[in-house]
Amino acid sequence: MKIKFASSEVSQSSPKIALIMVSSSFLALMGCQSSSTQFAPNSTLQAGSLISSVDYQKNTQRDQQAYQNQFSTDSGINSDEEAKSRLLTAITNHLVTPHVSVSQTLKHDSPFIKKGSIDGGSQSAYKTVLDIAIQEASDEENWEKSDAYRQEEGSSEKAVFIESDYDEDHDENYDYKNYDADEYEDSNVYESDNPYDEYEEDTSYQQLIDTLYEWYNRTPAQIEATNYYFNQNMSLNKISEFDPVNKKLSMVYSYDFASPTTYYSIQLPLALDFNRSELTLDPSALLPLVAIISPEHAPLPEELEATTVAFKLPQDIIDQVPPSVIYDAFISAIGYSLSELETANFTALDISNDAYAKKVEAHSAVKLNLDAKQTGKLLGITLKHMSDTLQDYVDLRPDLYPNSNFIKVALENWQQTNKKFQSGDLGSLFQLIEAVAPLSFNQSNYYYFDSRGKLIASQSSLLTGGDFMGATTTLLSQTRYDERGFKSHPLSELYQQSFGQPFSKQSPASVDGNAWIKKIQDRKDKLNQAYAARIDYDSEDVLLGNESLDSIKDEAYQPSIRIIDYGNVNDYEKEDDYEQKHEQQYEQ
Repeated sequence: MKIKFASSEVSQSSPKIALIMVSSSFLALMGCQSSSTQFAPNSTLQAGSLISSVDYQKNTQRDQQAYQNQFSTDSGINSDEEAKSRLLTAITNHLVTPHVSVSQTLKHDSPFIKKGSIDGGSQSAYKTVLDIAIQEASDEENWEKSDAYRQEEGSSEKAVFIESDYDEDHDENYDYKNYDADEYEDSNVYESDNPYDEYEEDTSYQQLIDTLYEWYNRTPAQIEATNYYFNQNMSLNKISEFDPVNKKLSMVYSYDFASPTTYYSIQLPLALDFNRSELTLDPSALLPLVAIISPEHAPLPEELEATTVAFKLPQDIIDQVPPSVIYDAFISAIGYSLSELETANFTALDISNDAYAKKVEAHSAVKLNLDAKQTGKLLGITLKHMSDTLQDYVDLRPDLYPNSNFIKVALENWQQTNKKFQSGDLGSLFQLIEAVAPLSFNQSNYYYFDSRGKLIASQSSLLTGGDFMGATTTLLSQTRYDERGFKSHPLSELYQQSFGQPFSKQSPASVDGNAWIKKIQDRKDKLNQAYAARIDYDSEDVLLGNESLDSIKDEAYQPSIRIIDYGNVNDYEKEDDYEQKHEQQYEQ
């Protein structure tokens, strides 16, 4: 059957027929079938009701459960949730178990715009906006200055004309009393100064930006040379011991550069003891700097009684802010902040082709991906959780922390600040920084487990840089929690020399850093006192006693010091006996 949709035919048809035709077309588009004949009787309807109430409830419940499972992360089906749970369990156990670690960090640069990319030859929007802003600011400032110069040009020329036409014949007619030197100087300011000097100064800012951009924006050949001659020869190494029972962390950092022609290494042993509120380090790397600033307080290494120096917080600070409490708050915040992250950031990995996983003999691995937003959120959660933990500690000790205590006031202000922002807002701030600055925050963390789910190694890849820098810098850090690797590491000997065997109760003695600082401070105080005394020696009060200068003019004034030319001062009698002897000798 053919249907014509001519305007004349429709207009001649009745409204009912037009409505039926439109309705049929709409139903056909919706997937329904229409027929001009009557509906055939439905067998289901003939048999009775469509579905019983009990079956309807079962179907509804089943549909609701299927709907919830699609959005639930507790069903056990979601692999991301399983990976997150596995990582949180491993890290929680890792933070309460004593362990040692060996890590190495390497650096690699690569061009920000890869070869063959469609963005080749294009600069970033950041650089474009920066150029436009600088150019507009420079043009506006130069226009204002040039307009001011045109306004003052007439008065300037008039002043020059008066000065050049003035001669000695008109001296008697010149009014010197009404002469204003400042007004005359102001009228000639544009005569002596070049109005284009400031314009050149403004354009120098643009040239400076361009110079910095060209300096940072290295060519691919320069980046390749940097990797070959510098990056591949440089490494940051670290061995550490983590003792959660005694809340102590000991480590040795080493910055090494080894090339075919050059080798140097800067090593720094460092230990943090939160229970004893003590910082211990080897001052060998810092003594050269101390010797430059204050050479009298920089002993030679052989003059030290021990290889390390220990500094302890003052007792009044320890009583108010115990470092052990801060340690507990931070450790607790680590696990909690990870639990607040979205499950999509956790991914179970296939490590069948992972070379590092084979090297550490890993059984499974989980990847934690952090971009700028997640990194900021992680930091925000950590800060909020720490503030809550410290607030609970203070609230349980009202006798130690009264309402006027500065720590309690600071924590209350911190809590008020926390209520005015969400942790995700800090992540948005990181995104904003990444958008307006030539930086990027992208971090990928890989965690490797053994067959029992214990954390045995980790690998972190941090990407920084941008178009303004001309390159993307990758910092690759690999860490193994392996006691065997710790003992065989080249830094192990220095560690034992500084801190002894790992997890041993006895450690080498350290120089008392507080006594060292007090000795330096005492010497400084004595020098200040000596300096003040020398100033007093030159004052009139010391030379003349408590008398003023007017007392010198008094004839009755007698000096308090007598000058003698021979003998011992103790051999001289009192002043009266001395004068009587001389009078008797004169009479004779």
